[in-house]
Amino acid sequence: MEKSRNKGEANPFYGKKHSPEALEKIRLTHLGKKRPPRTKEWSERIAASKREKYIGAGNPFYGKHHSEETRRLISQKQKANPKFKRLGAKHWNWQGGISDNHSKLRSENRAKLSEWRKAVYGRDYYTCQNCGGRGSRNQRLNAHHIKSFTKYPELRFEVRNGITLCEKCHNMLLLKHRDSLSLRKLKTRIKNFERQLCQLKLLFPDLPRRQEIPERG
Repeated sequence: MEKSRNKGEANPFYGKKHSPEALEKIRLTHLGKKRPPRTKEWSERIAASKREKYIGAGNPFYGKHHSEETRRLISQKQKANPKFKRLGAKHWNWQGGISDNHSKLRSENRAKLSEWRKAVYGRDYYTCQNCGGRGSRNQRLNAHHIKSFTKYPELRFEVRNGITLCEKCHNMLLLKHRDSLSLRKLKTRIKNFERQLCQLKLLFPDLPRRQEIPERG
């Protein structure tokens, strides 16, 4: 297997520096050269060449598996790394517990939610139940709770309370839900305002009404 780069002491140039003459030669060699434009086509071509090289049989680890001992060592190393202590005050970005209860519930039940999500996907054959699109790299899937995750704790991990939707359909559903919530809040505010107005009329029955402004001819 070819190594793309030798790092550290394995690099034959480790600890050395270019002479001023060598640096000037390098500068003159690159003088006037321009990098290719970073267009979308260029990015796709580079990504495709990398995929062909490392996916499937092109991957040097293709067909191999880590031994139980190697997995244990990797796990121990990750646990020892403070960056991967992600829960509570051990997390590197801990800010004193400012997350809302909803985020905390999802974080604490991450493993259960992952199993529930896979079960929902499997039952629905990894297909969006609204538009019929199959899950792929270009069409990601979401597992949606039919009954609210927060309001119905007894149904959080029930597979029958889940439905598979693609990201587009899921976002549309969430937008409709938010719009309906905003409408409900507006109606509630209007009712509260009318109630306060009635109370004011009872407290001040002699309160003069607003004079009507005469229309201009």
